[in-house]
Amino acid sequence: MDDTTSAKFWNFLRLLSASAMYLSSSIVVILLFLLYTKHDSCRTNLFLLIGTVLLCGIAIVISVFLDSYPERLMQTSFVTMYTTYLTYASLRYGQSECDAERDYAIKTGNQPDLNLYSVADVLIIFCLVAFACLRAPQPYYRKFGRVIISRGRILTGKDKSCSSSFLHFVFSLFSVHLMMVITNWYNPRETHYGEEAVNWVALTLKTFSSLVSIFLYIWSLIAPSIFPDRDVHSIQGILTSLGTFTCKALYVVFIKPCPWWNQSKSTRFAYTFLLLAGTVASCTMYLPAVRRALESNPYFCSRLTKMGNCLSMDPAYLAVYRICFSMAAFFLLFAMILYSVEFHSDPRALIHNALWLVKFGLFFGLVLCTFFIPMEFSKVWMYFGLIGTSMFIIIQLFLLVDFTRVWNKTWARKMEKTGKRCWFYLVFACTVIFYGISAAAIVCFYVFFGASYKCKTNKMFVSINLVLCAVAAIISIHPMVQDGGLLQSSVVTAYSVYLTWSALSYNPNERCNPVATYVSEADMRPNLNIQASLDLCLLVITIIYFSVRVSPITDTLRELIATTLRLIVGLRRRKVKDGEDQSPDEERGNEAALHENESSQQLFEFSDEKVPYSYSFFHFVYFVAAIHLTMVLTNWYSPKDGSNIKLSIAWAAMSIKMTSSSMCVLLYIWSLAVPILLYTKKPC
Repeated sequence: MDDTTSAKFWNFLRLLSASAMYLSSSIVVILLFLLYTKHDSCRTNLFLLIGTVLLCGIAIVISVFLDSYPERLMQTSFVTMYTTYLTYASLRYGQSECDAERDYAIKTGNQPDLNLYSVADVLIIFCLVAFACLRAPQPYYRKFGRVIISRGRILTGKDKSCSSSFLHFVFSLFSVHLMMVITNWYNPRETHYGEEAVNWVALTLKTFSSLVSIFLYIWSLIAPSIFPDRDVHSIQGILTSLGTFTCKALYVVFIKPCPWWNQSKSTRFAYTFLLLAGTVASCTMYLPAVRRALESNPYFCSRLTKMGNCLSMDPAYLAVYRICFSMAAFFLLFAMILYSVEFHSDPRALIHNALWLVKFGLFFGLVLCTFFIPMEFSKVWMYFGLIGTSMFIIIQLFLLVDFTRVWNKTWARKMEKTGKRCWFYLVFACTVIFYGISAAAIVCFYVFFGASYKCKTNKMFVSINLVLCAVAAIISIHPMVQDGGLLQSSVVTAYSVYLTWSALSYNPNERCNPVATYVSEADMRPNLNIQASLDLCLLVITIIYFSVRVSPITDTLRELIATTLRLIVGLRRRKVKDGEDQSPDEERGNEAALHENESSQQLFEFSDEKVPYSYSFFHFVYFVAAIHLTMVLTNWYSPKDGSNIKLSIAWAAMSIKMTSSSMCVLLYIWSLAVPILLYTKKPC
């Protein structure tokens, strides 16, 4: 057999072995999904399995694109199988109702032999440690610094020896792990609740270890491409290269702007990242593992039942209020500090664009400090939330209008450039779809939320919004309206209808709210239901869009406020042109100049140029966004001591949302009408 045939044979054998291990891992993962995620309360297991599958899939894809892919695929198959085993070992320590062994014991009456799992775990770890200690070192074998971690022979021509200290350290870790595996993390003097808490600790640690292991392996695959001049095949090389890459990435993103990003964009990205990080942290408070850990803490729950349920205020509710309050306080502080910053030469502009270590420390410090605020503060903060969320709903309207205007003009320019009418038909189709959905929803409102003759409040609110939306549609197509159109009006109508549905679902009268009967029978502790998820997605999308379009949106709102004040004091301007104030070419030129103004910024630049947007208004929008996030994630929830199951529907929430829906349409109508009222035509 020649060398070429031999190489093909061994490559085929590697691929065959890797395929067998991938198939085995896939079967095990499918069984884990079926056995450990069949209950609704097993979301932690579901997230763990999804995360493991994604990371293993990334490792497999990276291995395929490497040069020596047969060898790497073989290596990745071993790592995938080992990660699958670690995932299974983690799931065994989850919730009792999510444990497949518990179902086996209930059906058969026999407890599974946990010693079998312990023996298998010990044998696997022992084989791995023995293999690492007895194999001969190779040039690309894992080592620590310049010292080979092995008890085999020394490489020829290289002065390398075995690290006895590190070897004994590994043996000590193996002994500790052996103790925890054999005892199954069990303490005979531990109570039932303590044992359950220990199980959750075991689940957390094992989950973290398995995810970190697969992540480090992925990094070992891509590190040679990022650092070709470094030795990244050793343990020390992997850790140091990962630390170097992380520090450089944080420096580039949060301190020094990226080469393709200017200072303004990187700054807005950093603040958006802080808000989204707080949003993710707030959502994690509703995970069963985190919620149970908070309930076991006497600071969050002063009274527990024998079943472990909290009789005082819901701990997840309290944690979300504190995290969102810390974010709101952070952005409000900067909104006040940066008030009236107009030029880059202002020293306060440096506070907005730099000092990231201080701001990150302040942000996370506020998150920690707010947990020491007395419990009664949550009720006070809820009243601020009622006002703040109505303001953010109105800001969302302007963001949607701006998005629709950009959307409409983009397609109109493409139609002018290409001469194809397909863009017109697309705009027309989108308009019909939005109006069709809104009309169907309004009919459903009258049928389901206004069926009883006692539901006069619902009928009145729906009728008012219907009339306002019709008026907005008529005004938007008026010849004198500049930036109107049915597409904008249809989006505003759909948004108003969505707010109307959200408001009607908070009606506490069961006769006028078909959802109330279902809600009253469910556990209405704060959670991410369908409505909260939609509000959360809309919040995230609008915040990201605002961070991208903050400059033109700020100018539009400033102009709208200025023209409104001129009308109030009786000042009117003469209009030089009968048509639009600016031609499309002039408008595109202004937008290009604005983009060039942002792109010309450099880090820590002190000049007399004006800032591209209002820093204070930017932080104020993020402040009200944090308040709105509070009400979205808590479902406008205000629990009382002694009740952990309570309706999340209230007259206050309904009134504020319904009023906001009407105010949004009124403000849109005013934004269309104010240029007509302000300007007068030039006399002949």
